[in-house]
Formats: sequence, structure tokens, C-alpha cells
Amino acid sequence: MDVQDNYVKEQTAVNLANLIKSNKSLKNLNLSDCNMTEDENELLLDALEEANLQLEKVGYNYNGLTSEQAKRFLNILLQNKNIKRLDIKGNDFRSKTKKYYKETLEDAGLSEDILSKFESDSEDEDDLNK
Repeated sequence: MDVQDNYVKEQTAVNLANLIKSNKSLKNLNLSDCNMTEDENELLLDALEEANLQLEKVGYNYNGLTSEQAKRFLNILLQNKNIKRLDIKGNDFRSKTKKYYKETLEDAGLSEDILSKFESDSEDEDDLNK
């Protein structure tokens, strides 16, 4: 599902959350650059938690995730071992959140390559859908 570059406000976030919860076969989710607020992020995080998806690629760049939401997001994604790529640049992270991500991935036996775009803003997130 690719929703990149669309403004996601509360009602749209509710609709997306319902889609996420009802689509158990979702492998790719690109919600980058959707200009979401903390409340919209919470709605989508709740849906991701409830859905128990087998996501492989996730784009969530530039959506105003707080450090606490970023930690919650990572823990949700680590519930499945299928995640191959996570693009989360441009959010409101502190350096200790980046450290937390790296340590958590290491503890889970996953490569930091999953976060290949974590610290670089130079690549185009459109290649998430490749």
C-alpha cells in the first residue's frame, strides 16, 4: 500500500487504520511524507499493533514520529521477522533513539542494513516500492 505524499488527517488515518487491520497479507507499507500529527501516528501505531502483519518493507519518513512513538514502532515491527527494510528518516528522533534502534536490532539478531536510510536523507524513498 503506497500512500506517500498525501496529507493524512484524522479521518484518513482512521480509514487507513481500518485497512491495515483488515489486510493480513500486506507486505509493503509506504506512509512517507504524509504530514501526520502525533494523534494520527497513534491511530496507525494502534492499527499496526493490532493487525499482526507480516510486513517486509515500511516507509514512514517525515511524519513527526516522536522518540517514544519511534520505539513503539520498532517493537511492533519486530513482532514479525519478515522486516527487510525500514525507512524512517526525517522524524523527530534524538540520537539516543537512533542508538536504541541499533541496539534493539542487534539484540533481535537483525542487521542494521534494515535501517539503510535511517541516517541519510540523500536517497529517494520512492525506491521503497521496488
